[in-house]
Formats: sequence, C-alpha cells, structure tokens
Amino acid sequence: MVDSDRHSRVPDALQRVYADAGRALLWWSFLAQRDPMAISNDRFRAGWSALVSVLGAPRMTAIAAALGVEVGA
Repeated sequence: MVDSDRHSRVPDALQRVYADAGRALLWWSFLAQRDPMAISNDRFRAGWSALVSVLGAPRMTAIAAALGVEVGA
C-alpha cells in the first residue's frame, strides 16, 4: 500500500467511527487518555477484567494470544 493510499482512507475510517456513538466515545476516550496503556496499568487491568466478564475468558485468552501479550489475573 502506498502511503498516500493509507491517508486517503482516513476520512472513511473516521466516518465509521462517528457512525456509532459508542465507537466515537471509545475513540475520544483513547485520544483523551494521552498516556500509553501498559499491561501493568491498573486501568488496563480493570478494563481487561470487564472484557473477560462480557466476552468470556476463552475469547479474551485468544485475543491476548493474538496480541502476543500475557495478561495475569
């Protein structure tokens, strides 16, 4: 992919983000956060725990494996 192709897709990506209020809220929360999210971060662990509750441990284990991270309990 040529760099200019990537930039031409940005408006489309933003349209998809803003098409859904929840997705837009998540996007802006990431932007407002401004600090890197580390696995050892308490906010990360709280969020991960919530995702385990919602999506289930097997799915979150698969996501962690796909990301190449090991998230302790």
